[in-house]
Amino acid sequence: MENLVGILIHSVLGAGGGYGANMAKPNGQSMIMNLILGAVGGNLGNVVGGLMGVLGDSNFSIGSIVTALAGGGVGSLIGTFLPKLLK
Repeated sequence: MENLVGILIHSVLGAGGGYGANMAKPNGQSMIMNLILGAVGGNLGNVVGGLMGVLGDSNFSIGSIVTALAGGGVGSLIGTFLPKLLK
C-alpha cells in the first residue's frame, strides 16, 4: 500500500511537471497526453534519481519531489520529440 501511495504521488507531481513543461514551451501534444507523459516521467525520474544515489527515493523527500517534477517535464518533452526523431 505504501508503494502505491508513492506511485500516485510521483504520478501527480510528474503530471504537474509535464504540464509546466508544456506551458514553458508548447510542444504540440494535447493536455491529456502531456499529463500522461509527465506521470510516466515523474515515476521514472524518481527511480533514476534513487538509483544514482543523488536524491533519495523516499515518497516525501524534497529530492523525490524535485526528481518527479523534473522527470515529468523531461518525459513530456521526450514524448513529443521522439516520434519526430524516428521519422
